[in-house]
Amino acid sequence: MFRKRVPRWVADLPNDSINKELLTQLINASKKPLDTPREINFVIMDLPTREAAENAIVQLEERGWICKTNPDPRNSATLHLEATKRGYKITDTIFEDEAYIARIAKMYGALYDGWYAQVV
Repeated sequence: MFRKRVPRWVADLPNDSINKELLTQLINASKKPLDTPREINFVIMDLPTREAAENAIVQLEERGWICKTNPDPRNSATLHLEATKRGYKITDTIFEDEAYIARIAKMYGALYDGWYAQVV
């Protein structure tokens, strides 16, 4: 049986960090450690045009992300993009991926909305 242990890199996050809260919830819900391969999704909201979405997708797919777009649920005039990876091992490198995707969102006039991951 897996004994739930919070990795040091999670424990060291500031207590008011949304990532600490999300990672702790994921640890508590999971039967396996964070670095067990799983699906993870990062979300970009409010992409203003199809062209902006297509440009973002090109950059994300170059790094191995699988992307899909839909009308943004909050504003049908804009697009919502989900970037997915399967077999993703959650380690402290998640923050590098998060920063990269947030930069992509900003570059194309959109908003980075966060991430969610499969419970395993």
